[in-house]
Amino acid sequence: EEVLGQLGLDEFADILDNVPPGLDELLALAETLAVVRGAEPDSDGAASLTGFERVVFDTAPTGHTLRLLAFPEFLDNLLGKVVALKARLLAAIGLLKGVLGGNDPTDKIEAAVARLQRWRDRVASLRELLTDEDVTDFVVVGIPSRLAVAECARLLSALADQGVPVSHLIVNQVVDGASSTAYLDRIRAEQGRELKRLDGSSPLGELSLSRLPFFDLEMRGVFPLQYVASQAFRGTNADAWEDLLADQKDRFVLVGGKGGVGKTTTSASLAVQFATDGHSTLLVSTDPAHSLGDALETDLSSGEVVRVEGVAGASLYACEVKVDDAVAEFKRLVGGVSSDEGGAASAQGLGLSDFADIFDAVPPGVDELIALSKIVALAQRDAYGIHFDRVVIDTAPTGHTLRLLTFPDFLDRFITRLLVLRSRFDGAANMLG
Repeated sequence: EEVLGQLGLDEFADILDNVPPGLDELLALAETLAVVRGAEPDSDGAASLTGFERVVFDTAPTGHTLRLLAFPEFLDNLLGKVVALKARLLAAIGLLKGVLGGNDPTDKIEAAVARLQRWRDRVASLRELLTDEDVTDFVVVGIPSRLAVAECARLLSALADQGVPVSHLIVNQVVDGASSTAYLDRIRAEQGRELKRLDGSSPLGELSLSRLPFFDLEMRGVFPLQYVASQAFRGTNADAWEDLLADQKDRFVLVGGKGGVGKTTTSASLAVQFATDGHSTLLVSTDPAHSLGDALETDLSSGEVVRVEGVAGASLYACEVKVDDAVAEFKRLVGGVSSDEGGAASAQGLGLSDFADIFDAVPPGVDELIALSKIVALAQRDAYGIHFDRVVIDTAPTGHTLRLLTFPDFLDRFITRLLVLRSRFDGAANMLG
């Protein structure tokens, strides 16, 4: 039993139980669908709706939704590779049990794989529904601004790539000729009520509050963003921003909030202000539905760090995080940890090289985090030929950003378990040696 314990089954099962952030959200959606459709299949094998003729899902903002839609493919790839690795493990265990005897230690890993199979089945059912044009329609919602229209177009393209049927577009906040002074008065009154709440008992009231006017034009390009910065970070708001603007130490700033509230404009205008004040600045977008290039009127589609022209003072560079190389980066990391080249484990057929292939498709969001961390690390090492005094991160809308912030813990737990698993494989091989 001691030798069998060296095989690391507990650690392997723990890795399967280490759910990537965002998967719980998708499974909850799939579970809701299962409840709505009912547990009993109809004559053709499909579950039927139980009392509901229409089901409406209010999805997260663009980037988060696209990440959720990427999970079914990840689960399919993961399950196939886990089952293959499980078979290899159990074959080795069977040989050891025949020689050494003892109780079967594989129940935990069997349960973990079975749970993963159930997850995949539920998500596959959801995926099938989302791509059925006879049943499903995705309604794209936007507002009549250049940034929002560009994002809607990117969303439509991505949904088409995923096979999700789309036939409707709703444009909100349209101002027409019937709008009157009374209309503006109602908006002003509603805003006044919410601003009083910020000054009251709300925890938000403890933050330094900067108020910006409503601009009747969309602020795009360096010069309009400089004007936004003069309103946001100077004048009556100057005291609140003095520390960030004047501090000679390097500073790292994240800008976040609900989708459509002006995060990208705020991030870009803050970066422009930093550079204007003499701080070499790097501005990075982590939102999969990028609009930073639109705001700066600079082509950032390459994913490379690009200099933004037209800023007087210090240099301003910007980048929209691309994840094309992140999968290879992650696999190299896992492959390096699991490499058993020339080791005793390999000689016994118990190596971990196959384990690295489990993450051929990394969990959605991990690629984004790795790409972001790589850019920030390069910036900190002055790898771009310039030292950045300020790094500004234009984050995705709230939910996606909160998920992104949980990924470091997920990766830490994953790598820790992988290291323990490798150690146990090596120990088992040495004992058999």
